[in-house]
Amino acid sequence: MSDDFFPELRNILDAQWIVIADACALFAGWCPLGDFDGGSFGGPNTVRQYKRVATGEIAVPSEKDFAEMRMFQDKWIESDFDIQLKEPHILYGDGVSHACSVTDAFKVGLGWRDERIDNLYDAAVEANIIADAFPIRRSHSVSIGVTGVTATGEVGQAEIPEPRLQFYLRDKEPKKPIVKLLYRFLKEVHGAGRPKPTAHDFIMWVHVTDPTEPFITIESVGGKVIKYFENSAPDEILEYKRSTISTAIADLTTEK
Repeated sequence: MSDDFFPELRNILDAQWIVIADACALFAGWCPLGDFDGGSFGGPNTVRQYKRVATGEIAVPSEKDFAEMRMFQDKWIESDFDIQLKEPHILYGDGVSHACSVTDAFKVGLGWRDERIDNLYDAAVEANIIADAFPIRRSHSVSIGVTGVTATGEVGQAEIPEPRLQFYLRDKEPKKPIVKLLYRFLKEVHGAGRPKPTAHDFIMWVHVTDPTEPFITIESVGGKVIKYFENSAPDEILEYKRSTISTAIADLTTEK
């Protein structure tokens, strides 16, 4: 754990749970201070104190800053990912008042392709504040600063231990492009020595990594379905549902 993260930021990242509204504030570049006690008319709490993630200085977010917090809150509410919430639920009239794990918050946030979220996540991983939830995530070079600490290098290229074979892939590779993408994911998980993944794991991987596969384009990712189209027919949206993914995983793998 790095002492270069200011205490409030380090504490909120090092905790097991985070209020979704607080995560959305972090994603917008602001660290909320004190305990969450509800938002302002269903949006970010405009009377709460905040510190800038980039500088550690107490400042008052602008209207634009609060609008970005609300934008992330709206994105979260519109999503339907199967994220475990802390019980008992703390609710102040909106879905972002619940708490989820810090890891799950970043799993959702990383898929929004925002550099601020990527930078904060990568710096926290390199500082050993949070564990990397996606060690097989697409690697990229980073050189970032979070209140004095600079993380540099290839993120996602950590040393991979000798694989512990938790499951095996069947020899016959599928021909359908969307299933080939699933097979590629299973090969990466298998090669990393990780346990057999679930349909939810695959959906979150697609959400976070934005993978490409010849002949298809991913349109959107939700908690229960991946929507895509074949490049030869872009007007026809197809669905890869979680139940179908689960069946495909069972068909593509074996325990021995």
